[in-house]
Amino acid sequence: MAKPDNRADNVENIQSIIDHTMEAFHNAEDQIKAHGDQMSAQDLNNLKAKNERRKDALDGLRAEIKDEARYQAEAHDMTSSDIANQIADDGANQHASQQDRP
Repeated sequence: MAKPDNRADNVENIQSIIDHTMEAFHNAEDQIKAHGDQMSAQDLNNLKAKNERRKDALDGLRAEIKDEARYQAEAHDMTSSDIANQIADDGANQHASQQDRP
């Protein structure tokens, strides 16, 4: 028997994916700035192409998190400002926990 769809933590999970994708994007940008002149043209192009795919993924994830937040708001009868506050709080909490890492 299939498990029921539990969407309770989808916003948090999507936000976590966004945060990790952004971190990877920025790390790649830093790598290009620091060592781009030492990289082969193919490696440099591959890294730039990967970051373009990350940008596309981030656009999709941001749309998905908005849809999921809307769904949860309807399920819990929240207002749009409640949704915005929840997303902002989730993002701030994720950002703070990343800065606590070594």
